[in-house]
Amino acid sequence: MRKRETTVFDGLTSLFHVVLGVLVRVLADFMPALSLIITAVYITYQALEKEPNINKLGDFIEFIAGYIIGEQIARMWF
Repeated sequence: MRKRETTVFDGLTSLFHVVLGVLVRVLADFMPALSLIITAVYITYQALEKEPNINKLGDFIEFIAGYIIGEQIARMWF
């Protein structure tokens, strides 16, 4: 049987994706255009990146997890 590798929260880049998601959500309250631009650049980068689709999905899940965390932060502080 083939060993499956984890593609979600599997390294330092995972932390970057989560932090980026938090940043995008928090920026949405103050600079919505910048938040939208960062999101568009991230999605475009992921679409053009040459890695297996399962890894791209993992990256997107990390980004969304960060966005959800950012939503909670925004609700508590703003």
